[in-house]
Amino acid sequence: MTLFGENCSYQDHLGTSPELKRRLLDTYGHSESLIQLAVRFNDLKQRKNQSIREFAQEVAELGRRAGKSENELVARFICGVASKEVHRGLRQREPTTLVKAR
Repeated sequence: MTLFGENCSYQDHLGTSPELKRRLLDTYGHSESLIQLAVRFNDLKQRKNQSIREFAQEVAELGRRAGKSENELVARFICGVASKEVHRGLRQREPTTLVKAR
């Protein structure tokens, strides 16, 4: 399926089919217990080719579903960032929100 006009930007926002599938399943799919969600949340690491903003979005989405606080979201984000330089900078800055961290 191909979208035209202003709908193209919406299609670009959705990303690839596997990404869309993952997001749909995360939002509407399988019901996971809070324990399963917490385990997945605690294992989050920035994937190769995943931008900082995409990783922050994933942390926010899964963290909120798992009932995590803003401090827990920030901590998971900092611990899961792939770049040691970015990780170090975030630890020094100590952002108070995920929005400030990304």
